Amino acid sequence: MRLRLALKMALCLVALSGAMYLFVYPLRTYLAQRRQVAQVEHSISVLGAENAKLNTEYLRLQKTSYVDELARADYGYVEPGQQAYEVLPPANRPAPAQATPRGPTSVRANAHKAGSSPSWYAPLEFWDHL
Repeated sequence: MRLRLALKMALCLVALSGAMYLFVYPLRTYLAQRRQVAQVEHSISVLGAENAKLNTEYLRLQKTSYVDELARADYGYVEPGQQAYEVLPPANRPAPAQATPRGPTSVRANAHKAGSSPSWYAPLEFWDHL
């Protein structure tokens, strides 16, 4: 009786293993491939939209009026016979009250006012001069 039970259990285990190889692993592979296909289709649609946008930009750049407009806006291009003017802010305009000076020059000025030497990293603060 115990032998029959062990034999039935072994047969069930073999049947379960066979079903797993026949159904579960191929199903996982199939689902992974479908997910991959969906990702590729999404990237194709994104690239198609970008391609359409670049195509319209290409068509716009074929027009000399658009190229002239870009050259005037970006590079200050003027037609022959025209004069270019640039409006500059006043040179001696006082700074607004809420603005506080920053950078190494203000650090040096504040340090000299206080009677102490400027900090060692003041010359390294070059980003305020950009």
